Amino acid sequence: MIDLHNLRQRTGPILLVALTGLTLLLRVWDLNAVPPWLWWDEATQGLDARSLLGGHFRIFFPSAMGKEPLYIYLTTPFVAVWDGQPMAVRLTGALSGALMVPSLYYAARSLWPRQPAFGLWAGVAAAGFWATNFWPQSINRIGFQVNPFPLLLTLAVIAWLNYTRRPSRTRALTFGALAGLTLMTYIAARVTPLLWIALYLALPGAQRRALRPTLPWALLLGSLVIAPLALHFAQHPGDFFQRMGSFETMRGDLAQVTFEKLWWSLRQWVGGFLGVYGDPIVRHNIPDRPPFTLPVGALFAIGAGSALAVTLRRRDQAGVTLLLWWVTASIAFLASATNAPHFTRLFGALPPALLLAAMPIGWLAERLKQPARLALGGLLALLLAFEGMQMTRAYFITWTQRAELYGAYQGDTWAFGQRVAETHDAVGVAALNPGYGEQWAYAFARTPLHQLSADEGDVEGWLAARFDQAEGQLVMTPVWSEGGNLSADPRHALPFYLEREGALQAEEALRGFQLLTFRLGEQPQFAAAGQSGQPTGCPYPCPLPPDLTLVAGRWGAAYPSPNRDGDSSAAGAPLWAVLTWRSTRPLSDARVAVELVDSAGHWLAADEEWLLEETGVWSPAATFQTYHLLTVPVTQPPGEARLRVRVYDAKTLTPLLAGTDRAQQSIPLGVASMTPPMTPVDAAALPLDLPLPYTVAPGIELLGAAAWPATANAGQTITLRLYWRLGGPSAPQSPLRVALAGTAVRADVVLPTGTQAGQIIHTDTDLLLPADTPAGSYALRLTAGEEAASIALGSLDVANRPRQFEPPVLAHPLANGAIFGEMAQLLGLTSAPEAAGQSISVAAGQPVTLTLAWRALETPPRDLVRFIHVLGADGRPVAQEDSPPCASACPATSWLPGEVFVEQARLTLPVDLPAGSYPLAVGWYDATTLRRLPAAGATDSEKRVAPDMALLPVKLILTR
Repeated sequence: MIDLHNLRQRTGPILLVALTGLTLLLRVWDLNAVPPWLWWDEATQGLDARSLLGGHFRIFFPSAMGKEPLYIYLTTPFVAVWDGQPMAVRLTGALSGALMVPSLYYAARSLWPRQPAFGLWAGVAAAGFWATNFWPQSINRIGFQVNPFPLLLTLAVIAWLNYTRRPSRTRALTFGALAGLTLMTYIAARVTPLLWIALYLALPGAQRRALRPTLPWALLLGSLVIAPLALHFAQHPGDFFQRMGSFETMRGDLAQVTFEKLWWSLRQWVGGFLGVYGDPIVRHNIPDRPPFTLPVGALFAIGAGSALAVTLRRRDQAGVTLLLWWVTASIAFLASATNAPHFTRLFGALPPALLLAAMPIGWLAERLKQPARLALGGLLALLLAFEGMQMTRAYFITWTQRAELYGAYQGDTWAFGQRVAETHDAVGVAALNPGYGEQWAYAFARTPLHQLSADEGDVEGWLAARFDQAEGQLVMTPVWSEGGNLSADPRHALPFYLEREGALQAEEALRGFQLLTFRLGEQPQFAAAGQSGQPTGCPYPCPLPPDLTLVAGRWGAAYPSPNRDGDSSAAGAPLWAVLTWRSTRPLSDARVAVELVDSAGHWLAADEEWLLEETGVWSPAATFQTYHLLTVPVTQPPGEARLRVRVYDAKTLTPLLAGTDRAQQSIPLGVASMTPPMTPVDAAALPLDLPLPYTVAPGIELLGAAAWPATANAGQTITLRLYWRLGGPSAPQSPLRVALAGTAVRADVVLPTGTQAGQIIHTDTDLLLPADTPAGSYALRLTAGEEAASIALGSLDVANRPRQFEPPVLAHPLANGAIFGEMAQLLGLTSAPEAAGQSISVAAGQPVTLTLAWRALETPPRDLVRFIHVLGADGRPVAQEDSPPCASACPATSWLPGEVFVEQARLTLPVDLPAGSYPLAVGWYDATTLRRLPAAGATDSEKRVAPDMALLPVKLILTR
C-alpha cells in the first residue's frame, strides 16, 4: 500500500510530469494543419515577429486593433526558425498551455499549504481538468495573444500567496515582476490591478501590516516592468482605448447596454461554467458546446458554493483568492455585454474555475482513509480519461470536420494563395476586406500577391500603378462566392478591369470562389478615361425619378482594340462601360442593362447587372458604379452601333424612365464605330444553322443563315440573319431581296460598304408578314435582281388566326374608351368571378384574372406590349403584368383595322401588400423602342392617370 507520504513524494511529481507531457502532445500534435489554414489575426503575430527580427522593436503593436507585446516577443524565435508556417505563430500558445499543468498544481499547493493532501489532490485534479478540457485545448492551439495571460496570472497568484504568507523583499520583487508581465499579455489583463487591490484588502489587518515594509518593492518592480507600455499609452491614448471599443460598456453610448443585456450576460457567464452554455464562435469551439461537461460543471458549482460559504464564515484565504480571481478575470467578458461565453475574453477566469472544481476532490481526499482515497483516485482517473477521450474526439474529429472552418480560418484565401504559388510566372490579385491579407503577407511572402482593399476608392489608379507595364502578364483573381470577403468587391470591378485589359485564359470553380486567369494584353490602360459625352435627351446627371440618378457614364473599346479611350471597336472585340449612380433608397430589385443595337435597332449584344449587389453597401450620399462588358459579334459589318442604358424592376419589369423624357425607356449612352475584325474570321466557326454556300454575284458569297421561327403569325415580323463573305468594299450592282414565294412580301438585303476583301459579315433583314397574309406554307427565297435566279433559303409556315369585328357582351362597357397611339381603343371588361359592382375582391398573394376587349384602329408597324399596373397610394405600381396582346396569339402587327380582340391578364398581388383599395391602369408600349403610346379620349369614368395610361373602370379590393 502507498501511504500519503509516498504519494506526495513520488506519485505526485510522476503524475505531474505525465500530465504535462500529455498536454504538450495534445497541444502540438499536427499544429501546422489543425486548426486548418491560418486566421488573419494569427498571421499578424508572425508579421510582427518578422518585424522584430528585422530590428524594428516595439512596446505596443498596432496590428489587429492593437496588441500588448509579450506574445510577439515569445513568438519571435519560432518565426526565426519556421517563418511562414502556421506552427510558428501557434507554438507559444501551445507551450503556454502545457506549462499551465504544473502551474495549476503548484497553485493548489500554494492555496492549501497547511492541508497537503487537499492541495495535492486538488492540484492533480485541476491540472487534469486543464489537460482534458476542450476550451484550453482549442485556444492554446490558435496563435492568439491571450495564451500567456492565464499562465502569467496563475504564476502571479502563486507569488502573491507565497509573499503574503512569508513576506520578504525577494518574494515581493517576484510578485511585482509577474504582476507587471501579466499586464503585457492581453487587453483583459488590464483588470488585474483590481484583483491585487481586492486581495490585499481581503487580508487580515495583521497580514496587511506585515506587507508594508516590502510592498513598495513589489510596486516598484511592477511599475518598472509596465513603465514602457504605460509611457506609450500616455503618449498615444488612442492605442489604449482603440480595442476597448469592442466592449459595449466602454463605448460612449452606454444606452446600448441595457439591464436585460447585462442580466443575460451574467446568466451566460455562470451557465458556461456550469456546463449549460458555450461559445458560439466556430473558430474557438463547436458552436454552443458547453466548455464544462456536467460532472465538471457540478464539481465547479459545489466548489464555488463551498468557497463562498467558508469565506463568509471565516474569511478563508484560499476561498477568497479563488472567488476574487474568478470574478475579476471575468470582467472583460461582462464588460463586453455579449450574450454568450467568449472563450478568449473569459480565458483568464478558467484557472480559478478549474481550481474551484477541484476543491471537492481535495476536500474528500483529505478526509478519506487510505483505501477510500485510492478508490477516489480511481474515480478521478476514470473521469479524466473520459474527459480526455471525449475532448480528443470532439476536437480532432468533430470540430476539424466542420464545414464552417473553411471560412473561419480563411481557407478560401489560403487556397487562392497556394494556386498562385503553384502557377509558374503568375501574379495574384484579389479584393479583400481590411486585415484579411495578413495571411498572405505572412504565409505567402515570396508569392506575388496583391491585395485590393475593400475600401480602395480608386481601383483604376491602383491597378494602373501595378500592372500598366505588365504586358503579357498572367494574372489570377478570385470571384468570391462565400466567406468574409464576399463584400470586398460586390460589383466585381476587379475581374471587369482584368478582362477589359486582357484575355480570359482559364476559369475554375473552387470552394468559395471562382478562379479566373487572365493574360494581360499589349499596353494595358487601366486608367483609361473612355468616352464620356452627354447622352442624348438626358444630360448628366440624368434623373430616373423618383429615386435614382445616372450621375455619369464612360465607355470605350476593350482589349484587343488598341485604344481604350476611343469610340471605335473591332468586330469580335468587347466594348466597356462604367456607369456611376446615386439613389435615395436601396433599389434591391433594380437591374441595369447596357445594350448595343445597330442603326436599324437590331440587338447585337447586352450586359445586365444588379444595380445594387446583395452584399453591397448603400448610402444615400454616396455614388456607386456598375461595370459592363459587351462583346461585339465578330461578323458585325463596319458602321455605327448605338449603346443605350435601360433600368427596370426585376420583379415587375417596370422600366425606370428618364425624368427628361418619360416616353424614353432607355438612355442613349453613345455611338460606337465598328471596324473590321483584327484577325480573319474562320467560316467553320460561324453559328450557321443552315449552311447555304452560294455565290450570288462576283465577290458576294452567301455562306448560310441563322435559324428563323418555323411558324409565324400573319402581321408578325421575322428577322433573317444571313452570313456573307465579301470580296471587296463595293455594293452589288443588283439589289438583293428576300421574298415570300407566291406573295408580294419582300425585303431588301443591304450589304455594307467599306469591308475588307474576304471579310465575313452578317446582315439582318426584317420581313413583315402583312396582317392579311393567308395561312399556309411558303418558300423563302433570295434574289439578286429581277432577272436573276432565286436561291431557296428554306420554308416558313404562316398562321392566320380567326378574327371578329363585333364586340362581345361586356360587364363594364366603355362608350368612349381610351385610345392609345391611334392604334387601339379599350372597349371594356367582361365580368370576373370575383367582381362585385365596380370592384374585384382578392386576397394578398392570390391571382386575379381580368378580361379586356379592344378594337384595333390601325395595323401597327411594330409589335406592341400591353401592361396593367396595380397602383399604390403614391401612384406607383405595386404589381404589374406585361404581355403581348392575347399572350402573343394576336400580335399587334397582325391587327386589321376594325378588328376586335379579347385578351386575359393575370395579376398576382404581393403577399405583404396592405389591405385596401387599389386602382388599375392600362397602357401600351413599343416592344422594340420601349416607348409608351399616348392615351387619349378617356371618359370621366375612365380617367387618364398619366399621358400614357388610363384607369380601368374597376378597382381591386385587397383583403386579409
